[in-house]
Amino acid sequence: MKLKFEYEVWVVGAIYFGYFVAALVAAVLLAAHPADDDVLEYAYWVVFVTSALHFGFMLLGLLQGYKAHPVGPKWAFLYADYVMAGALGATIAGYLLDHDNRTPPAIGNAVVMATQVFCARKTWVLLSDVWHERRDPETGALLE
Repeated sequence: MKLKFEYEVWVVGAIYFGYFVAALVAAVLLAAHPADDDVLEYAYWVVFVTSALHFGFMLLGLLQGYKAHPVGPKWAFLYADYVMAGALGATIAGYLLDHDNRTPPAIGNAVVMATQVFCARKTWVLLSDVWHERRDPETGALLE
């Protein structure tokens, strides 16, 4: 069953918000409990899971025919994806090479939060386009 475009955007926007909140919680916990190994593990896994879900959902959307960067400026969204992928790689390296170093997950979670601001903007633009009748609420196609 395929959802109406507008509902899909709301669901994806809620997921983006969840990524942001999880990364914010990790950042706060890392600052509040710097010696806690469970907090460190949580911070690492937030970066791993949010990145995997972000790129997994992007791949799923591409396979269903959606554009990866449907709003402009496209270069900014592409750059945000590259930065998120780089942070994921650096966080994986930190996890494998120097697990007790808190810098890689701290930076990784900051990047997750920053990139989700771009995703929030994308969500807002897509919904605004539907509300102002610039996009079809069923398919998401531009009407202008």
